[in-house]
Amino acid sequence: FVSFDVGARIAKRLDFARPPAMLEAQLLRDPDVTGRYAAARRLGREGKVGRSALERALKGETNYRVRARIVEGLAEADAEGAAGVLVEASKDERAEVRKAVAVALGKLPAEKAQPTLAALAESDASDEVREAALRGLAACKAPGAGEIFRRALRWPSYREAVRGAAIEGLAKSGD
Repeated sequence: FVSFDVGARIAKRLDFARPPAMLEAQLLRDPDVTGRYAAARRLGREGKVGRSALERALKGETNYRVRARIVEGLAEADAEGAAGVLVEASKDERAEVRKAVAVALGKLPAEKAQPTLAALAESDASDEVREAALRGLAACKAPGAGEIFRRALRWPSYREAVRGAAIEGLAKSGD
């Protein structure tokens, strides 16, 4: 892989086309977090080829921001094909990654996403993850989500984010 401007210290716009194999090598081996992040972003645009590289990289990535970007890339590349990996990533220790998972799962059909989104909405420790999970349930039009939205109206959260998402979910679902 090619790496320059380690640490991204120079403001720039760069379009440097690289083949997926080179991007995967950078994602797996670049010691610079910004290089791995950029590789994950680009691999998301590579479809199923990018998805398989992102899936391999997710397990070994140590930086939570890069893991969150990998999840976003999986959603962009082939969310339905990566559903199993996304469900597994919903157990990540970092809320930023779990939030990215909730957003990604909202793009899937309800039958694949609903169990994980419901679990995140009802039991995650992070208000941001719960909010994203509720929005995901609304986006995938999960049947029976109205009951979760109604329960969420009673959950306190910072700036009422969870209640706001529950109200939006109820409005979208018609329940």
